[in-house]
Amino acid sequence: MRIFKKNNRYKTVKVKKKDIPKGLWTKCPECGELIFNKLLLENLKVCPKCGYHFALTCKERVELLADKDSFEELFKNMESNDPLNFKGPKSYKEKLEQDKKTTDLTDAAIV
Repeated sequence: MRIFKKNNRYKTVKVKKKDIPKGLWTKCPECGELIFNKLLLENLKVCPKCGYHFALTCKERVELLADKDSFEELFKNMESNDPLNFKGPKSYKEKLEQDKKTTDLTDAAIV
């Protein structure tokens, strides 16, 4: 004897997501709070609820530390090399290229 019977009256309802433009809100990974991006930037990328510090890009860090239009990058063309001939799963040069792409620092000026 079956105690529970399958009920065909209930069906899954699909709800459409509202069209919210991307890039307006950021979710804090620490507390889960939704933060308006403008407020986050005004608060120097620190969550106003829990104090979590979001990562700063190189350009953002320079803008925080230096006066406006006073930063002058020296030795733009300086690059890392591999004098120890590092061996690993990836060569050192491959790792550098991957990190340049990840951080958007590919042969471009910081500011």
